[in-house]
Amino acid sequence: MMGTQAANSSDDFESSGMSLLLHLPLNEFPSNPSDAQDCWGYASASGREYALVCLSNALAVVEVTIPSEPDIIASFPTDPIPWHDVKTIGDHAYVVSEGSDVGLLVLDLSQVDEGIVTEVNRVFTGGVPQSHNIVANEDTGFLYRVGGGFNVGLRAYATGKPDALGNPTPGSPDNPVFVGTLNNLYVHDAQVVTWDRPGPQQGREIAFACSGEGIGTGQTALRIYDITDKNNVVLLNTIFYGSSAYSHQGWLSDDRRYFYLNDELDEQSGLLFTATRIFDLDPSGTGNLEDAVYDRINTNFEVATDHNLYIRDGLMFASNYSSGLRIFDVQTAPRFPEEIAFFDTVPGSGNVSFIGSWSNYPYLPSGNILLSDLGSGLLVLRLDINDIIIKNQFSANLLDPQGGSLLAASFQGVFESELDPNSVKLRVRDEGGSVATFNGFVVGVDQGADIFEFEVGPLDCGTIAEYWFEADTASGFTVTEPGNAPDETFAIAVATDNETIFENSGTSAAGFSVSGMVDDGEWESGVPVNGERGDPPADFDGDGFAWLTDNVAGNSDVDEGVTTLTFPVIDASGGGALRWAYWLNDIANGPLGPEDFLSVEIATDPAGLDWQVVRTYNAALASWREDFLFVGPGQAVGATETLRLRFSVADLSPGNVVEAAIDAVSFGALLCEDSACNNPADTDGDGSLTAADFGAWLSAFLDNDPIADQNSDGVIAGDDFAAWLGNFVSGVCS
Repeated sequence: MMGTQAANSSDDFESSGMSLLLHLPLNEFPSNPSDAQDCWGYASASGREYALVCLSNALAVVEVTIPSEPDIIASFPTDPIPWHDVKTIGDHAYVVSEGSDVGLLVLDLSQVDEGIVTEVNRVFTGGVPQSHNIVANEDTGFLYRVGGGFNVGLRAYATGKPDALGNPTPGSPDNPVFVGTLNNLYVHDAQVVTWDRPGPQQGREIAFACSGEGIGTGQTALRIYDITDKNNVVLLNTIFYGSSAYSHQGWLSDDRRYFYLNDELDEQSGLLFTATRIFDLDPSGTGNLEDAVYDRINTNFEVATDHNLYIRDGLMFASNYSSGLRIFDVQTAPRFPEEIAFFDTVPGSGNVSFIGSWSNYPYLPSGNILLSDLGSGLLVLRLDINDIIIKNQFSANLLDPQGGSLLAASFQGVFESELDPNSVKLRVRDEGGSVATFNGFVVGVDQGADIFEFEVGPLDCGTIAEYWFEADTASGFTVTEPGNAPDETFAIAVATDNETIFENSGTSAAGFSVSGMVDDGEWESGVPVNGERGDPPADFDGDGFAWLTDNVAGNSDVDEGVTTLTFPVIDASGGGALRWAYWLNDIANGPLGPEDFLSVEIATDPAGLDWQVVRTYNAALASWREDFLFVGPGQAVGATETLRLRFSVADLSPGNVVEAAIDAVSFGALLCEDSACNNPADTDGDGSLTAADFGAWLSAFLDNDPIADQNSDGVIAGDDFAAWLGNFVSGVCS
């Protein structure tokens, strides 16, 4: 951290997908600290869990096994200074400070379950006593003091465990022994591991150093070192990146293919949004860290400074000061991680000041997350969505009004949580607000995840149905997809077919307009030239044409501005589905700058002045993608005779190559055939209720076909015949 300022300490927090289990404010710590700084965690051999909290004037040990019943076990005075850090190896904790009184503070945690934590040493060897941070490699037992002075880098200490090559080392956990140093530059933080990926560095001890010259602000970069020999450190790679200001901290992905880095000052040096830098450690496939490169920038479009991040089981836990703790999925798309949850300790404060969440620790066996906050103290959080991941796998455009169509979802365990298969539900809400519930059937496995299918009952034709999935974990958490359902849902049109009212693929420019101000790269219609600068090699729908930005070979892209493509008026008075394909890319899949995007806007007023943004895309990808929007009653965009549509592309980040394209834009009205029979008793699907439906039901019953489940209880049994007969006798068929 570069600076510090206390924030408010109320419980008025904001969150999505996370629960607060404990808030231990600053005034409950015995040292009466002014702020909380770094934190780490410890689990004893018995499984009890503890938080190690660095405060402005002490290191506190707090039992959090039962978060609602915290117990402050011990408090050790430290320098009254804004920077302290702590790490653990085995049953020892090691504390450092930017002050001169702590040195390397060694604490014995082996009796913490009995309420005893013992200070066993303070080590002052290895140069200046100040340290900004401490790094631990638990495999080798080596500790590394980092920072704390001009061009102060890594200072290595052995604790008696064999090194990466199996050689004996001096010292003990109680008495770390200084064995070597790297002091030709400033290292602010680092991750040190014994490298286990195939390649020339396999088996070596590798340091990923967030570093720079002087105090870290000069030539700031990610530097990769082989530090196996502490007296012969080898620089493997120095990787610079754009808009750099202060390389602060980072962490490896679970498979060690990528490194994610926080630059603490780039948001104060021109970037508008929180920016995480992503480095590809094996772009050539050789496994040689000398080939590692900077890949791209990623943002969640929050205005805040990023600070400390850690990765566990495909999730990135990022403490981003004023925007709090942000959780990203780095497993599904490691180069384009999406935010899936957050906990904001200073809601509404979004800015680049140093308030809010300093650090976090996501590695407790329980899955509970420790969060240290400058003004709020210690918090223990639960990621409500960490037990199961639900993926909507239904991709059809229409849902049959008669029902019987199947929606599918994939459920995958995270943190070794267990899914209660009997709890898996699909909920469908019609336009009148009524919610129907359907049970799921396991029909297969996809990449280790169970696939559940659901038979949907009859729905009114010509309407838009909303749906979401629910499931419970063995630990009692209910998970939904989308994550904040039922407030947010998926949507599907209920119809037998649709009628195309409007379509355009760039074959004609009649009725279209292009506006905005750019140096180069305005929208135009034409055949893609495949300029190999991030632009599409071909159109989407195969007719040869599309709408494109700067469709020329060579130096083709949007430059320094925004260009807007406005479509002619569409008659959407009957409601329906608006669909389009889009392309948004930079060279080699990115990175797009935080100010670059493709937006979709809709206007319904006759004058075409009241525009609303319905989509904003900011992920670069060398591929066409599709999207849609429902128009009609109960939707964000209502039925209208004067529907207007426009696409805007912005390139406001210097040096980026932003290429965009639009194709296959269409609007389809929903159709309802008169022959449709909206009754589950019509099991032969001929649109009428006849005796033949009984034979069809009996055949389905014998085949265990879901259509035989006439009472929709998820079980095919004898009472379904009575349900079928009741449906048949009702004679309702529309």
